[in-house]
Amino acid sequence: VKRIDLRKNRFSGKVDESWCNVFFLLNNNNLSGPLPDCIKCYLDDFELSNRLSGNNLDLTQSCSPDKIIPNIFYDSNDGYVYLFGLNLGFSNETIKTQPSINFEAAIIPSSLYRGKFNPTTNPDDHDAILVEFLTPGYSYTISLHDKIDPNVKSLAQYNNLISIDGDFFSYNKTDIKVTIGNSLNCNIIGCTFYQINCTIFQVDQSEEKNITILVKNRSTIITSMINKVINQCPSEDCNGNGQCNTESETIVSIQIKNLSSKFQTYISQISYECIKPDCDGNGECNHYNGQCECYKGWITKPNQTCDTPDHYLYSNSQVESTTGGIIKLYGWYGYPNNQLSVIIGNQNCQIGFQNASLIECKLNGGSGLKSIKITQNGIEWSGSIYPYYDPSFLCPSNCGAPSKGKCNTKTGECVCETNYFGFDCQSTNSSSNTNTTISDQGSVVISDEYIEFLLSIDSIIEYDINSKIVSIGNLTNQWKKLNNSDDPNISIFLQEKYNATILLTVEEVKQTKNFSFADNNFTIYSGGIKISINISNWQYSSSLNYLQLVLKSAIDDKELKIGNTDCVEQTVIESESNTESLSDSVNYLKISKYGKSLYGRFQNKMLSNLRSTLITTKIKSKDNGIVILTIDLPHCNECILDPGKYYIIFQS
Repeated sequence: VKRIDLRKNRFSGKVDESWCNVFFLLNNNNLSGPLPDCIKCYLDDFELSNRLSGNNLDLTQSCSPDKIIPNIFYDSNDGYVYLFGLNLGFSNETIKTQPSINFEAAIIPSSLYRGKFNPTTNPDDHDAILVEFLTPGYSYTISLHDKIDPNVKSLAQYNNLISIDGDFFSYNKTDIKVTIGNSLNCNIIGCTFYQINCTIFQVDQSEEKNITILVKNRSTIITSMINKVINQCPSEDCNGNGQCNTESETIVSIQIKNLSSKFQTYISQISYECIKPDCDGNGECNHYNGQCECYKGWITKPNQTCDTPDHYLYSNSQVESTTGGIIKLYGWYGYPNNQLSVIIGNQNCQIGFQNASLIECKLNGGSGLKSIKITQNGIEWSGSIYPYYDPSFLCPSNCGAPSKGKCNTKTGECVCETNYFGFDCQSTNSSSNTNTTISDQGSVVISDEYIEFLLSIDSIIEYDINSKIVSIGNLTNQWKKLNNSDDPNISIFLQEKYNATILLTVEEVKQTKNFSFADNNFTIYSGGIKISINISNWQYSSSLNYLQLVLKSAIDDKELKIGNTDCVEQTVIESESNTESLSDSVNYLKISKYGKSLYGRFQNKMLSNLRSTLITTKIKSKDNGIVILTIDLPHCNECILDPGKYYIIFQS
């Protein structure tokens, strides 16, 4: 049975683990009792919780990272990647990976998914995969090939607790076996890709021993001093009638020597226990300083431990500027949400709905850029958003109406009359003899006998809440071209900055073509260029920070190069917005010289964590035919820009 529909049947009972591997519709019955982890971990998914609504069930999400046990298997024969394990969720849309894997719908809900890498990815270049479950918001690093031995970096002992740090371990306790000496098993109590925690008993004296760490079918042997376990109980399980208390104030210093070729040095470590060993399920104890290291999205407040959400906003819907309405604020809010409030501009946005990833509130009409403050649990997140949209759009130069064209106010695009062309219908449809070159460094050059138009993506800048630069990722001439596009008109380039993956895609449009992206529809005419950017897994230094993408458009004058100054013309640069409320935003750019025009259109939307989000493009500087443009991005884990930034040269 793969699907069960039992809606509105008035039957009672519990929803147990037997429901984990089917697609169910159980709303409007009399079900009660606790829910299994496979469901509790994903209740912030509205679609899932809706399938259980109308019962006597607690639909509050509750989940810790150890409840999800993911495994990866890559079949090089058919190219499929299999994600399998426990409590993996019911929707492929809640699973993201780095590098990207396109998973199909669940083969077995909560237990088995199948997908393939993007064409730009070579699996042999990756030893591990980062898997993120968007709901409940946990990430896991998993070995891809099972061909790498467990890599031990250090071992620390705190009385009967052994903590092994390194990588290429597993989240599945049954995959791991730790043996001390010839026969003493260390009982696995917790494990991740980076750490193994286990306990030992009946160690009467301190001595150096060989320790074997077996993960699936790969093993590593180290040697380390194992100290006498003090305050140990005569029986590990107290004969089933009690619990062994092995607490001690003794701190044990350990030296470790790795016998494999990976490590040849001694590492001295000191182990301390955290006040809350499980860090409230939202972090891991660092036994070297006794402090909890919180998972992403959680922080520690005084007298608390990793139990406060480090909330932030990454995307928002918009309401009509004249009427207002319900605005959706997508982000990470977690639980609890004590004294939650949202202020947009000077308005208190009236909250009607909230969960761990969405706030809906009612906003009055208005226009332009507004500040936003989201406060909960005594913590304030602040930023700026564009909460309003105009009911109609403007067109550049009003399309030269009425003789040259007409404005489509629903899209902001001109519909040109015969013999007129371009975004503004100001050019005649007689293209120059031009040549388009896409260099191996990711820049685009469109040229004829007189001039060259140059287009490039220059840098990514991280700013803090006060608009101060935190870091700059220079992208100029550092792109690596990937030879994996099936379309000869598409070139794909790669860079890695601050652990982020940045993909640049440049498409030469040979025939007039319609595109759709982030709820925007647009047309690129024959001879145009479309540029797309994907920024994944940028490591922000704060949840309040944001990114800025810097682009450059320029003219290189061939007449000046050959010293012919008599024929040199001034460069004319024009720009326009397609909305009255965002008059300083550039949606259309036109650079003209020698009767040629370089047109650029910049989309006003992007995908922030797959949510359509308004963005603005602004001119930072323009001088001597060089235009520097900037695009501000929200705090997104995956930022996809398909700005429809296309360029064409016409004979005026």
